[in-house]
Amino acid sequence: MTFAIPVLNSYLDESSDEKQEYVTCVAGCCATDTNWRKITGRWVGRLQQDGITYFRASACKAVSGPFFHLRKKHGSLDAARSVADKIRTDLETILLTSAFATFML
Repeated sequence: MTFAIPVLNSYLDESSDEKQEYVTCVAGCCATDTNWRKITGRWVGRLQQDGITYFRASACKAVSGPFFHLRKKHGSLDAARSVADKIRTDLETILLTSAFATFML
């Protein structure tokens, strides 16, 4: 008798203190290929709306790295931060309305 075992792709990340001496959290997300393609399409599409090449939470919060150009585009740090906050909210919405599983150690 043969059983089919589904394959789930997963992505992992960790958090640590500033000196990277202690890991405080390891988390991951798993989904089928079909669901990852849907999530990725929506995620990348949203980032492209504002010319963001990749998402990093700390860069979003600081309006730095891939978010830095928003300062010039929108005329001030406060205006750029507002746009960055909207991008993060939109990305959270994408995740909350998508099919995937998460875990944390």
